[in-house]
Amino acid sequence: MIETFRLTRTAATVVGVFLLAFASGCQRTASNEIRIAAVAPITGSQAETGTDLINGIRLAVDQRNATGGILGKKVDLLVLDDSADPKEAVSVAQKITSDPTIAGVVGHMNSGTTKAASPVYAQAGLPVLMPVPTNPAITQQGFKDLFRVPPTDLDQGTDIARYAIEKLGKKRFAIVHDSTAYGQPLAEVFRKTAIGAGAQVVTFDGINEGDKDFRALLTRIRTAQPDALFFGGIYNEAGLIAKQAREVGLRVQFLAADGSFGPKFIEIAGPAAADDAVMSFIAPDESVSDATRKFAETFRQKYGSIKAFAPLGYDAANILMLAIQKAGKADKTAIIDTLHSDGFEYSGVTGESKFLPDGNNSRRSVYFFEVRQGRFVPLGK
Repeated sequence: MIETFRLTRTAATVVGVFLLAFASGCQRTASNEIRIAAVAPITGSQAETGTDLINGIRLAVDQRNATGGILGKKVDLLVLDDSADPKEAVSVAQKITSDPTIAGVVGHMNSGTTKAASPVYAQAGLPVLMPVPTNPAITQQGFKDLFRVPPTDLDQGTDIARYAIEKLGKKRFAIVHDSTAYGQPLAEVFRKTAIGAGAQVVTFDGINEGDKDFRALLTRIRTAQPDALFFGGIYNEAGLIAKQAREVGLRVQFLAADGSFGPKFIEIAGPAAADDAVMSFIAPDESVSDATRKFAETFRQKYGSIKAFAPLGYDAANILMLAIQKAGKADKTAIIDTLHSDGFEYSGVTGESKFLPDGNNSRRSVYFFEVRQGRFVPLGK
């Protein structure tokens, strides 16, 4: 019994030393890394644009690590999938905030998922760089940890309505939205702007995300004789609406915004129905500067063609990493304070970024594109 006890005690000592060494090794590994999280729909109906966004973020992280990381530490990127589902987004946010090693988040992609998850991040005091969401209400909640890279729908909805009236000469609008936290507010801004500019809104209708057959609605819209159809929503429904409008004889100019932008819209609508569609977008064409051209070339070499949001993901990730660098530590409060500071600014592929007290970007640039022969061509303002 005495020998057994001694052996057991010796074994326990050995195990204890091993565990202590293992824990110390883990701490050393963790101390040599700075972790950030990225969230987007990488499965489901919006996986193409979600993956595009994540790849833009990955490229930024890879480039930062290739030049020494942040504060001499490697950046470790944790990618999570919210499937464009607000409930799943909350679960993802809870998972992220339960991990004290995560210094910040780039995400989510959709306004609905971002708004649902934002209280979870705010309670944890975790800085969130929003690469795509445009719903103004997200930054009207009074949270100090949210920072939006693109302009809001107040800018985008206003600008595309004015463009349609002033540049395209449209006077009678049919408006359809997808009843989401993104599409409906965007459509309401468009309607308000159009009416304020003296145009007519002859119909205003909501559909459900995921619907497939819009022929009855479009037939009714046709009888109202609009000269343009604006859709607030995502490319899946946008493509079907553009296609089915042609099928029922509603041959008017199709208008939409960033959620419908990208090659998937053309693929779903078909080249004939997509042709002449005009859309606003929240990032410039790759041809506008040396920075955009260099980004596009580098991205294509690694991931193929840009679908939509990769430049915004790239800039959002770089902004977060720059804030950590300037804060001098991966401390959440220090990062948020740095992003709010007067001296913080970033110049990237999508333009200049400097944040207002509410977390919105002081930059208000909206860009316009037209579909011609199966591709998006930039238009002048």
